[in-house]
Amino acid sequence: MSSKSGSTLEPNIFKDYFFERAKQVVGAAEAPKRFVAITDPGSSLEKMALTEGFRHVFHGEPRIGGRYSVLSDFGMVPAAAIGIDPQAFLESTAEMVRSCAASAPPLRTRA
Repeated sequence: MSSKSGSTLEPNIFKDYFFERAKQVVGAAEAPKRFVAITDPGSSLEKMALTEGFRHVFHGEPRIGGRYSVLSDFGMVPAAAIGIDPQAFLESTAEMVRSCAASAPPLRTRA
């Protein structure tokens, strides 16, 4: 489950749905171990995840706005979970950051 504040309606609805499904499949004691939370420190989601026994809580960086958080735990944890190599991803990202820097010369195209 991912939410900076932990109080966003849609992620909470998804959590409730999938948590109940997990309980049906693996039982109430095992279900929380199948979930992780990605949230800012001290959020209501962090408190809930710790209370319910989630497998792990990953902390976001509170100074990064949600729409800019792809290179934080909010983007990197799900990417790793689906099999994206974090090191390779960050290396290609670094290349793009250099290419987009103000000091990078513009690409010349032929007319």
